[in-house]
This record gives sequence, C-alpha cells and structure tokens, in this order.
Amino acid sequence: MKNSYYPTTTPKIVVFVVTILLFIWTIIDSNLIHLGGLAFASLVMLMFHFHFYESTSDKNIFNKIDFILQLFLVFISIIKFFVISGIN
Repeated sequence: MKNSYYPTTTPKIVVFVVTILLFIWTIIDSNLIHLGGLAFASLVMLMFHFHFYESTSDKNIFNKIDFILQLFLVFISIIKFFVISGIN
C-alpha cells in the first residue's frame, strides 16, 4: 500500500466544518424528527468524506481527524435517535 500525502483543499474544509456543526447539533437537540434527519445527514457526510478525501492511507492528519469525527457523528446520531425514540 502506497503511503501518500494529499493537500488540504476547500471542499475538505467545508466537509469538516459541516461535520462539526452537525455533531454539535446532534449533541444539543433532542427533537425526534431532527435526530432522524441528523442520523441520515451523518451517513451522507460520511459518504462525502470518502468522495472528497482521496485515500484512507493519506498521511495528512486532517484526514484522520475528519474520519474519526465522521464515525463518532454516525454512531452518536444513530444511537441517540434510537434512545430518544425508545423513551417516547
């Protein structure tokens, strides 16, 4: 496997910023409809991560931080949706 370094571009920064905003919104909000949309949006953002980042073997630390944040967003949004929907 080839180790490479890809530069940080504007679409990568936009995906990262939107992911942070969705992560904060997921933590703060407890509306069931919003959480369903956020859970779906987290999966779409994970797809965007793989679309804009060229490789997972990238040595750019920004790639690793965004990927870990993407996974946390997916897990937290889906788990919070199921927990809140189970309480109601």
